[in-house]
Amino acid sequence: MFILLNLDNTFRYFIFIILVTFSSLSCAKVPIDIYVYLDKPPFIVDQANRIGLSYDFIDYLNDFSTTYSYRLSYLPKKRALKKLDDNGVLLWIIPSWVNDDNQHKYHWINGLIIDKNIYLSKDPSLKYEDESSFFGKTIVGVRGYYYPDLKANFTNNKSLRIDVKNEPLIPLMLLKNRGDVGVLGYQTYYHLAKQHSQIATQLFVLNEPQHKYFRSILFSKSQPDVKQDFENWFNSTEGKANWQLLKKKWLAN
Repeated sequence: MFILLNLDNTFRYFIFIILVTFSSLSCAKVPIDIYVYLDKPPFIVDQANRIGLSYDFIDYLNDFSTTYSYRLSYLPKKRALKKLDDNGVLLWIIPSWVNDDNQHKYHWINGLIIDKNIYLSKDPSLKYEDESSFFGKTIVGVRGYYYPDLKANFTNNKSLRIDVKNEPLIPLMLLKNRGDVGVLGYQTYYHLAKQHSQIATQLFVLNEPQHKYFRSILFSKSQPDVKQDFENWFNSTEGKANWQLLKKKWLAN
């Protein structure tokens, strides 16, 4: 009798473990890779400590989603796009940068963050009228970046180009008199100027406003449900409030 009761309890425990396991599996979120190629503030401030707009954004999405578990990774743009041939999401890009102006190759959530390239200089007397304003000047940019408005300056050797690893180094080069003009994104400049008084007080944004563009989110076409999950967050009361908090914390108006 004791042996039968013991077996009965063991069987019940075994069934309980199976039910708990299946329940956990049914509730498990599906992992989704999210990529960001902008290794610059405010999008990424500190990779090691997960500080920046991108990390806060993904944390909010994970708190909201009941279906997916989003994992953020930094990758250079070419590697990120290769990953997207299968699946995944790429943050803060615009369609023309990936030859998808008609938005047929990827799915998109458009117009999230306004940005533009600006010209920065330590010389308060320098004014920008056209590309000839920079003839004879040393221009600091980022290695691998293409600056269409300055193409004639570089191809005709009218301006000397110096490349650095990333945009936060550009203001430092100007402060050290190692360049006359720097080209960087306005959102990055805004963040750096708030953090470093020398950038705010010793460097000047040139007068000519540059072309504005809207940073968007790119989705692999193989995962329309992921795009829908993002849209559900953006359209929810919680998501709308959190997006405003993110913009207030990280972005210029």
